[in-house]
Amino acid sequence: MYKTIIFDIDGTLIDTEETMIRSLQLALQEVTQQHYDREDLSFILGIPGDTAVKKLQLPDEVTEKEVRARWSEKIKHHAHFMRVFPGIEELLEKLQEKGLTLGVVTSKTQHEYQHDFKPFGLTRFFTHYVCSDDTRKHKPDAEPLIHFLNKSESKAEEALYIGDTIYDEQCAHTAGIDFALAGWGAVNPENHHPEFSFNQPAEMKRWAESSK
Repeated sequence: MYKTIIFDIDGTLIDTEETMIRSLQLALQEVTQQHYDREDLSFILGIPGDTAVKKLQLPDEVTEKEVRARWSEKIKHHAHFMRVFPGIEELLEKLQEKGLTLGVVTSKTQHEYQHDFKPFGLTRFFTHYVCSDDTRKHKPDAEPLIHFLNKSESKAEEALYIGDTIYDEQCAHTAGIDFALAGWGAVNPENHHPEFSFNQPAEMKRWAESSK
């Protein structure tokens, strides 16, 4: 059994896909006067907002700063679409009950962690967390998870990282950490090669109950 279980947030603990993509669509339409399909924006899931904006092919007259500001504004107006995935709280309670160290490594900034995630009431389960502004490099680079291991004094071979994107998987494997796919939030689960794959939080909870 692992001693440390580390979670991604977006698409793993809370469902933010509708909020993030819809708000970016609206922001881009207002700033560029162009329509962007959801499929063309799905790459933003799992990486920091600033990194996502840099990957957009924006018209020359539109700045990244302008898009980022408008996107942040739209996220506030669409935050009501965010929700905790069913079964997550019960899963965290079971893992905590087994005496495991629980943590978070996320592409959210410290500000977003405090203002967007903390209100859901899940932070009480986590003893350590790492946000995008805690490290110079970000997922899929291994630095965020390595920083977490150092911060929590955990060992890579005793840790498991749960996430929903290929960036999460690459980050875990590059850091020498086993990866579990959060199938309930993954967009293209067939593209992953995880050590574990769970369709629902309840399935992972049953796995935890049977693990020693």
